[in-house]
Amino acid sequence: MKTSKPCWKSCERFLRNIKKQPKWCLNTTPGFTLANRRTKFHRMDDERRSDRRVGINLSTRWRGVTGTHLGRIEDLSVNGCFVNTKGAADVGEIVSLLIKLPSRQWLPLRGKVVSTQQLIGFSLSFSILDEKEQQSLRALVETHT
Repeated sequence: MKTSKPCWKSCERFLRNIKKQPKWCLNTTPGFTLANRRTKFHRMDDERRSDRRVGINLSTRWRGVTGTHLGRIEDLSVNGCFVNTKGAADVGEIVSLLIKLPSRQWLPLRGKVVSTQQLIGFSLSFSILDEKEQQSLRALVETHT
């Protein structure tokens, strides 16, 4: 059985090329770039919603496919919110949410996960609320504006 010797010259050339790359660009193989100047990253401050949002910091308990988890509600609107949590949720998953109001009461809501950020949280759309839940949510948003 033949064993091939490593080609040190090609390895050295590869390492030299990596060192020449700018910090925002890393070429690991020819034609494969992790990031470059033309890559457009989605920024969180890009406005995609038409409804009024309020910055809020309320405790929450939520239940999804992976079980019951704790979290914090941030960036609340009548159509959705961001749940800051370490619990994992999948896009498209229906989640039951309990928001702890400043009055120490719990507001039950349901929503659909529309995007996730691993180990940070997920965005939830309140597209499946009944009229009573919508009124309670609307009142909560208006008290924090």
